[in-house]
Amino acid sequence: MSWYAIEDIEDALTATRQFLFPFDMRKWLKLAIIVFFIGGVGGGGGGTNFTVPSGDTPSDFPPIQEPANVVVLILVVVAVLLLIGLLFAIASSVFQFVFVDAVRSEEVHIRAPFRRWFGKGVRLFVFSFLLFLLILAPIFGVGAVFLFAVTPLLLLFLLPFLFIVAILLAITLSLTTDFVVPVMMHENLGVLAGWRRFWPVLREQWKQYGVYVVLRWLLGIAGGILVAIALAVVFVPVLGIGALLGFGLFAGAGGVTNAVIAFLVVLAIPIGLLLLIYALFVQVPVATFFRYYALFVLGDSAPEFDLIPDQRRTVRADGEGDPTELSEDAAEDTDEPTDDDR
Repeated sequence: MSWYAIEDIEDALTATRQFLFPFDMRKWLKLAIIVFFIGGVGGGGGGTNFTVPSGDTPSDFPPIQEPANVVVLILVVVAVLLLIGLLFAIASSVFQFVFVDAVRSEEVHIRAPFRRWFGKGVRLFVFSFLLFLLILAPIFGVGAVFLFAVTPLLLLFLLPFLFIVAILLAITLSLTTDFVVPVMMHENLGVLAGWRRFWPVLREQWKQYGVYVVLRWLLGIAGGILVAIALAVVFVPVLGIGALLGFGLFAGAGGVTNAVIAFLVVLAIPIGLLLLIYALFVQVPVATFFRYYALFVLGDSAPEFDLIPDQRRTVRADGEGDPTELSEDAAEDTDEPTDDDR
């Protein structure tokens, strides 16, 4: 039995190298934009807690009263942030299709594919959002049980359930992005219809996709480590130099004018932008590999959904035969989907 998830790793690496090199700055910049929207730059948020001392307000100071317009301003800011987050999430779903379109055609465009796949991207967003809500429902239910149950020990029996639900959610979203999205593009379907077309393949070859899920997780860890190393090589020296300069400016013996300080602050903006671009560039090969990896596995397990037949033949014919014979075989293949079918 041939295990596609194992054999296709090398093919995906070769296809990634052929797609990204020789280096083209314009292509990489466009790919960096796509990677940014599909989640190439991640990170958790942090906050600073300000502790207000308890006790009565000193008589020397009048009590501070928050006017109503401050509350309105806060609500407006929150609404704007939510709107930005919503738009970004929708754009992220659309760019999943744009990315597949780029690696399939080996031509990176943004505006035209974005318009073309916008409708399907919105459907993908709605599907993911509703699925997420379905997962949140039992989580809130468990929270209510924890708060109102006679004994909190009941929570210990529910935690494994929540863990399993979280894993199933992650796997479902991953399979949707990696395999259902290409099926939607190939068959011109919605998300649910795409799942109905993909489900028989998944059910029949569940072992293949089980191996893929495990390897995808392990390769994701390895890719994350490589990206972290590449980022640390540049970020640590830059941040270290910045910290030393800042310490020298503000903790030194003086002699540095405000103009110099302002210049360094302004200089930090383009440096930060360059660091962001570098971070995205570092993640472009990793993201491209995983996209090709999924497409190779999908095409091997279900040839009727193959979006990269040309890349597959080129990669696997490398060093295995006469290129002339390959061209003749490609010319005889009349079952390959056209651009409109894709």
